[in-house]
Amino acid sequence: LKGKAHQLIDELEAKSEPLTVPEEQAPVRIAHRYLAARAYQLDYPRALAQGLPVGTGMIESAHKQVIQKRLKGPGMA
Repeated sequence: LKGKAHQLIDELEAKSEPLTVPEEQAPVRIAHRYLAARAYQLDYPRALAQGLPVGTGMIESAHKQVIQKRLKGPGMA
């Protein structure tokens, strides 16, 4: 999103289905609510400036190194 998360959230809000549309038939409204509630988590420029990791690589590596090895160990089904 290159620092444009708020722009995306605003655009989703503008294109959201009317409130008269049932929730299960309103994917844009659902996406808007989900992203708006997590806007702080999408502020990648701030995270990078603070030296925080923004990729999934470390998590995926840890999953492979710890979880998968444990689940695929001897005697595991």
